[in-house]
Formats: sequence, C-alpha cells, structure tokens
Amino acid sequence: MGDNELRITVAGVLESLPDIKKFVTTAARRAGLDDRGIYHCQLATEEICTNIIEHGYAMQGDNRSIDVICKIADDMFTITITDDSEPFNPLEIENPDPQAPLENRHVGGWGIYFVKNLMDDVQYKYEHDCNHLTMVKYLRTAKMPNAPQQDPASSIVVKTLKGGQIVFVPQAALNEAVSRQLEQLLLKELNAGHKYLIVDMTLVDDLSSTGLKMLVSVWQRARAMKGDIVLARLTPEVRDIIQVVGFDLMFTIYNSVEMAAKKIEP
Repeated sequence: MGDNELRITVAGVLESLPDIKKFVTTAARRAGLDDRGIYHCQLATEEICTNIIEHGYAMQGDNRSIDVICKIADDMFTITITDDSEPFNPLEIENPDPQAPLENRHVGGWGIYFVKNLMDDVQYKYEHDCNHLTMVKYLRTAKMPNAPQQDPASSIVVKTLKGGQIVFVPQAALNEAVSRQLEQLLLKELNAGHKYLIVDMTLVDDLSSTGLKMLVSVWQRARAMKGDIVLARLTPEVRDIIQVVGFDLMFTIYNSVEMAAKKIEP
C-alpha cells in the first residue's frame, strides 16, 4: 500500500460508523479537499456503510467486515467500500423525484440519491464474491478543513411560542441518535394533532444521511395530514447539503423562527 492509499477494516455493525467517518475525514483532508468536499464524502460513506449493516448484514455483522479504501491519485479522491453480503447494485434503484406530487413520493431510494448527488462519480461491481462500490470526488480545491464534529451528548429543546407554534431545536449535530430522538418528538406532536411544526437548525453543523431521510419521512407524514414541517435558520453547511440533494424544492425554509411562525399560525 502506497502513501496515497489508506485502508480500514471494521466489523459490520453500527458502532463502527464513527471510526469509518473519522478515517474518511483523515484521508479526505490528506487529499486536500475543502470543508464542503469532506462533508460530502462523510455523508456518502456513512449512507453506503449504514445500508450494508442494516440490509446487507441484517444487523448481524459482528463477525463480518466492511473494507474502506481511500486513494489519492492525480486529480481525484476515491473511496471504495467492500462487503461480502449478497450481490446488490444500489445504482439500479430508481431516483426519487423531489418535484413529484406528494402521493407519488416514497421514502425509499433517497439514500443512494444523496450519494449520487454528493459525489462526482459512483460505480459498482461484484467481484471475488464481494460488492465493491467506488465513489469519486474530484480535487478542485486545497484548503485544510476542520470537519464538522458530532456531539454525543446532543439533545433537542422543544419550545412553544406565544402563538402556540411548536419549535424543535437540536442542540448540535443531527447524527443518527439525535435524528431518532427528533423523529420521535415530531411524530408525537403530529399524532397529537399538531400538524405544523418548526425545526430550528441554527445549532446543527452536521447533518447525517439518517437525518436527511428522517426529515423526508416526517415531512411526508405531515403533508399527508395536510400539515407541514418547516426548517428555519439553516447553517451554511446544512443549507449546502439541502440544496445539493434538492430538498430546497421540498421543504419550506425560513431565515428566522419568527418568519416561520407567522406563516404557520395555528
């Protein structure tokens, strides 16, 4: 293995995701990617590895492995993810359409859609009894970035405004654990009949693929109830991701909670 190739092998379990993310961040930084590029690589790798663990290994990957190989060559940074689950080409999944009528939108398919939009090229092959997914990011900049960090102690503050509007404020990174917590809180209010909800994203500097899919799922639930989930005060990092995957065509986004509240007065 040369200086321009890095490899990590981890168990096929969700607990391995932080190690994978740290590894990809280090490799992308060495390649010279900027903050935006590193963030895209993190999200894309997390999505693919999560799918392997949850679907390929059916959450029973303790004695199975995932290999991640990062290479720096010429003008590109490549990430190859290998697993020995059943052959499956995610690139054959039909892309969801963010502009399609609500009744035609489904939760499935968003993950690989994120990956294809975040990365410059994605290729798949099944070889030597293993799935190999290779993602490419072209090296266009050479900043030394500080990658967004996840705070394991993150929580969510829920506030009720004077007008009765309910606001959810994640306190830091919208990682997998916090996304699950936010989903439960949002669904609880929807089930209680509160159809219009605000998510204040001002403290969210890292949005995982799980967080993206969760927002789509809960938004669809609200819309089916003739309601809405709106986003307010997006950080530059999160706004970039929202725009890259086309979610700005789906979600109503406000620059302030006050503006959002005026639009969804109970």
